[in-house]
Amino acid sequence: MRLLLMLSLISLAACTPRPNENKNPQAVGILGGHAVSPSSAIASSVVALVAESGSSEYLCSGVLISEDSVLTAAHCGMDLDAGEIVFSSDLSTLSSDTRRDVEDVAITPQFESSPYSSSEKNWGDLAILKFSGGIPSGFQPAQIADANLVAEQLITIAGYGLTDGEAQTPSNKLRSVQVPILDPNYSESEFSVNQSGGKGACHGDSGGPAFVQQGENLYLMGIVSRGVDDECKTASIETRVSFYLDWIREVVQGG
Repeated sequence: MRLLLMLSLISLAACTPRPNENKNPQAVGILGGHAVSPSSAIASSVVALVAESGSSEYLCSGVLISEDSVLTAAHCGMDLDAGEIVFSSDLSTLSSDTRRDVEDVAITPQFESSPYSSSEKNWGDLAILKFSGGIPSGFQPAQIADANLVAEQLITIAGYGLTDGEAQTPSNKLRSVQVPILDPNYSESEFSVNQSGGKGACHGDSGGPAFVQQGENLYLMGIVSRGVDDECKTASIETRVSFYLDWIREVVQGG
């Protein structure tokens, strides 16, 4: 189950979303979390992707990894016709300085060769979005870590998804929540988090980061890929960023 969010569910200033049928009636966003302070470390690297595919518009999340690159989920970039990266923790108050056009998209070869594979594991669900125009003041790339995860360890996920699926309540704000690791070795390139406690990621949070805290710093460990159930009450699967580090470096440094 992919976790992107159709923009018919949310109102974005200056983004003029077109009306579309809601394809995810049970959509819910960061569950049990809280709005992120604009001055926090999370807000300094997490961004939104407002994109068009055919006649539809959709919302995903992402994380800044270099001066001109954002890491997100491959299924957010696979069919992208046009898109904007939004540098703001509040999508209801945007300005031209907070937006950058997506100029290029790179998808992992694994996902590109078999998108939305029927295989349960190892999707390779990562994309890199390239943009120009520089990073707005207050933003900086996230640091990537290759740490060992253990069951029940708390990590922090962040995104722009809805806050109430049944009521279809849009957040318009970046939110985060701590969730426990369910299976640190869900697959060779993925780990899963436990959402049975009413906390976690869902539609609109695809491509958002999973951070682990080491000392006083947050390090990027994963990217939100997909859920296990439509109501997002069981678990979500995150792509392990370090597994694709060589590909990431090649794309980012290759220009």
